[in-house]
Amino acid sequence: MKSMKQFLNEEKDEYKVTVTVRDARKANDIAKDMFRGSYKNDGSNVFIFKSEDDQFEFADALDNAGLEIDL
Repeated sequence: MKSMKQFLNEEKDEYKVTVTVRDARKANDIAKDMFRGSYKNDGSNVFIFKSEDDQFEFADALDNAGLEIDL
């Protein structure tokens, strides 16, 4: 398994999505189902994606599920 540092060195840009702590578990379930292998967690409610497209798709999936993105 790669460390967070190795993961981020593969892709210099960080594409983060932060959800409210209240919705973190549901967001994690969505990320596991849809984006396995293309993201890492930084804490329980921050998701770091390898690509900007995955970031937008994840944010859209969260919106469709009625979950809040924490700005």
